[in-house]
Amino acid sequence: MKHIITLIVLLALSSASQAATSLRFLPLNMNALVIVSGQADNDFSDLYKIMNVPEQDSSMGKGKAIKTDDKAFNLVCSLNRALCQVVLNKHSSVVIDPQSKYLKFTAEGTLAAALKAQFLTDTNGELSFTSSDRKFRLYADQSVFVFEASESGLAD
Repeated sequence: MKHIITLIVLLALSSASQAATSLRFLPLNMNALVIVSGQADNDFSDLYKIMNVPEQDSSMGKGKAIKTDDKAFNLVCSLNRALCQVVLNKHSSVVIDPQSKYLKFTAEGTLAAALKAQFLTDTNGELSFTSSDRKFRLYADQSVFVFEASESGLAD
């Protein structure tokens, strides 16, 4: 499975435009991929810095990873490739809408707290990260963790 995801990433990268954030919807709407590259802005490095997990080696080189046990949400950032990718897999906590080109993952309670703990937070204990092109967002407070992405951009 790890090799399949790596292959998907490489294929998506080869067809990605110069956009800082790109979305890819995979066949049968079973999963989707969001890529945040470090080519056009600081989004990759800013996201990498707020990930409060140790660096590790992977098939993509040195990087950081945050994922749920059920693999509904999987965020990986690679220093060697200067990119972050989020893979969402079909699950009750995931919205994959290829027609609207929109993705969302929501966690509540204990899972939300565990995910939020893997990021640096502000003085109120909240996480807020939005890519400069407004196509990618992470948010967490005391009760919820949300990742969402939209090809057309996200409203405030």
